[in-house]
Amino acid sequence: MKEVFDMLAGHNEKWLKDKTIYLTRFGSNAYGTSTPESDLDVRGVCIAPIKEFRLGILNNCEQFIFSDPIDLTVFEITKFVKLCLNNNPSCLEILFTDESDHLFINDDGIKLLDIRELFLSKKARFTLGGYCFQQIKRLKLHKSWIMRGEIPKPKREDFGLPEHNKLLPQEQMLEIEGAIRKIIEDWTIDTTGMSNDNVIKFQNELQDILTELKINSDEMDMYAARYLGLGDNLMEQFKKERQYKSVLRDYQNWQNWKKNRNPVRAAMEEKFGYDGKFALHIVRLLQQCEDLLKTGKMIVKRPNAEELLSIRNGAWTFDQLMEFADKKDKELDILYKTSILRKEPERVKINEWLINLLNDKL
Repeated sequence: MKEVFDMLAGHNEKWLKDKTIYLTRFGSNAYGTSTPESDLDVRGVCIAPIKEFRLGILNNCEQFIFSDPIDLTVFEITKFVKLCLNNNPSCLEILFTDESDHLFINDDGIKLLDIRELFLSKKARFTLGGYCFQQIKRLKLHKSWIMRGEIPKPKREDFGLPEHNKLLPQEQMLEIEGAIRKIIEDWTIDTTGMSNDNVIKFQNELQDILTELKINSDEMDMYAARYLGLGDNLMEQFKKERQYKSVLRDYQNWQNWKKNRNPVRAAMEEKFGYDGKFALHIVRLLQQCEDLLKTGKMIVKRPNAEELLSIRNGAWTFDQLMEFADKKDKELDILYKTSILRKEPERVKINEWLINLLNDKL
């Protein structure tokens, strides 16, 4: 604990240590799934002095991030409240860690935890689900890289392109891409007036439809390029350049992944064919969301931590994991309709609470 306070005291913002109101263990330590190799993660909330609130959008105090010797992030309370109102999964977890994981809390921190239930809503179905979807996407991508083995660097000639000269000048490519972005923006359905949870649900369902139709972002770009009225010759040149650029981007992502892989997780991926840590978090998020919709409570310390650790260590096959995720996702749709949770957080009450808290600091 002294180490954490020493980090805060050493920050350029000399007030940070004294204005921090809450610190808690985070991540695997808070879930109960830590291992001897797990690092300590700490998250916290501070109230910046009023003189630090600046007009405009630059140089505002929103969060303070440390990586050495401990992974530590402290959110300024206004930024933190906004993230919690949006049901950001990580920030909600900060509010609901077990009391045994609280490293420090003062009177203002207690006031914050006293209103934490007001942040909970059905919206978490889509924010937790969306984060889980991203975990699944990364898991599948990494598994595909493992299955492929070495990936050769793409050559321009593989796509019918000259080795050194681009078929289209850079300026022309940028002009076309800018016009394409504008068209796709025009195609985007206006969700103004829809509740936030419905917007997220709509976007997720639209993405599922596009995936089922095998339409990815690159293909959307090509449809937009055709809509622009590009001639066949120009369209063909643009298509080749975009295909090469897409494959090159995938190759570079694979290279970065291979270069920066955690050795322990790399060994796990080689042994089981997928990253068990991603698997653990996928199951945890889905079960956490299920608990929330059923009971109205955010349970961070997982009662089935041993099971989650066994999944991390390869107890489930990849197919079992995908079947579980698909089944649970469908069940969550049903629970969403019957949940006792409110549809949206208590925005007005929370806003009034925050205003009163900050006014007391004037």
